[in-house]
Amino acid sequence: NSSNAFFCWMSSTLKKAYDVVIGGGGIMGLQTAFQLIRRDPKLKIAVLEKSAGVGTGSTGYSSALLRCLYTKDETMEMAVAGLNVHKNWGEYLETEIPAAKFHPTPILWLDNTSKEEVARNVERLQTFGMKSSMMSAMEVWKRFPLYIDDLEEMNPGGMYFCEEETGYFDPSSALIDLQERLAREGGNVSFFPNATITKFAMDNPTGAGLNRVRGVEVQGFGEVSAGITVNAAGPWANILNKNSGIEHKWNINPVRIQALYKSSPEVVTAKQYEPGQLPTVLDMFNQVYFRPQFGSGQILIGTADPDEEKELVFNPDATDVGIIDDDRRLRYLTAIHNRIPDLKPMGRLSGFSTWYTVNFDDAHPVIGPLDGYDNFMVAMGFTGHGFKIAPMIGSVLAQEITGSKLESFDNNLPNFLSPQREPFSGLTIGVIA
Repeated sequence: NSSNAFFCWMSSTLKKAYDVVIGGGGIMGLQTAFQLIRRDPKLKIAVLEKSAGVGTGSTGYSSALLRCLYTKDETMEMAVAGLNVHKNWGEYLETEIPAAKFHPTPILWLDNTSKEEVARNVERLQTFGMKSSMMSAMEVWKRFPLYIDDLEEMNPGGMYFCEEETGYFDPSSALIDLQERLAREGGNVSFFPNATITKFAMDNPTGAGLNRVRGVEVQGFGEVSAGITVNAAGPWANILNKNSGIEHKWNINPVRIQALYKSSPEVVTAKQYEPGQLPTVLDMFNQVYFRPQFGSGQILIGTADPDEEKELVFNPDATDVGIIDDDRRLRYLTAIHNRIPDLKPMGRLSGFSTWYTVNFDDAHPVIGPLDGYDNFMVAMGFTGHGFKIAPMIGSVLAQEITGSKLESFDNNLPNFLSPQREPFSGLTIGVIA
């Protein structure tokens, strides 16, 4: 029955009008559709995806790391709530055996944060019910298979922070689970692959006063009207805004991000709780982060250097996602060999490029109604932090649209990420912010 529903969902016919049209079939678009249907199963929702299927944009290439330490308490609360969703994924989706899984792994922060700040971070996470540890360099060495020779030199007498109850998720499988769950809604939610939005359809697009967004223009089809239109198109979001004459104050642009997988079964085993297992490491001394990929025995390595997150992408469709630059590959490999003593020089490598859509004003997304435009909402500028909080972002948008809150798996904060806010000050712009 589930397979039949999924086939019907994927082969449905695009109609001329819906209650809600969502541009983008990545994690933000599907989470928003699901949070909407949790509140009002009668809503007619269309999710339009420009690719042939899900997972070809930023979501499919996400490291899906579910960390919780952030500068702002509100972001931490969202991250903890998102972590709870991913730890209880089957319950959240009302799905007995979902495809995606939560993979526990501690997250170790290696930087020169003061002892006092590390202690404050432990206390902050504790207020959200999250366990964390404060570790000396020797305690790091005793627990994890890592070199620590440079830690005393870089941070003499320093202490290091470890998030204990975190992990990572399967991003592409999460999209499949959401698709299959939405397919069970009997046709009220429809997914349309190869549905390229060319622009948003507007009344009075150049006139004074409020501009009403009445829907979208779809290539080869024409206009699809909507009571509410949501722009969750990831790296393409601002391109669509500009093509439609939609203006806002935020400096949001996609950037090219490079990552590397190294086959390393000698340090990554399938036994996730085995003593001495490789943790996820945010290594600011070597300016990389890396995490184990359990099951496949790989290590995923990415940048923690903000200067490597500034290569603007003006046409995401022209990005060669199968390429990593030679100098970046060498830097990543050097960094992890400097940190992991048992790592062998051999092992299959596979690199890729993807996109973060960076908010260069304050590294936080802008979510909700855009000032000056009626019936139109945005979800953009996640700066590499989107996957973990996606269930709560969907909740924020669904609350804005329906006015309804739920008792479980819901966002309990006011929308502190509104496009109308002033940029937050004093924040680092980058994925390890």
